Amino acid sequence: MQKAIEYYLGLNTNPAPEGRSQVVDRSVYETIQIMLPSLVRIFAASTDEVCKCVPIGPDDEAGAEQTTAVLKHYVTEKNQWSRS
Repeated sequence: MQKAIEYYLGLNTNPAPEGRSQVVDRSVYETIQIMLPSLVRIFAASTDEVCKCVPIGPDDEAGAEQTTAVLKHYVTEKNQWSRS
């Protein structure tokens, strides 16, 4: 997984052999970065429930609700969430 993230970010962690191009193509990264705000608005506009923690057992319901509230706060308030 780490290798895939390095490739996505365009990090040249394994340089090409001598005499070959060292060029790193970041077009996938740039395309995703451009599209990401629009995609977030599309997927998040349908509900006020941005994220939800599901309890595993009956004793977990209160904890799941509290964790959901904390996650929602971080996603919507700490990250300048725009719902327009």
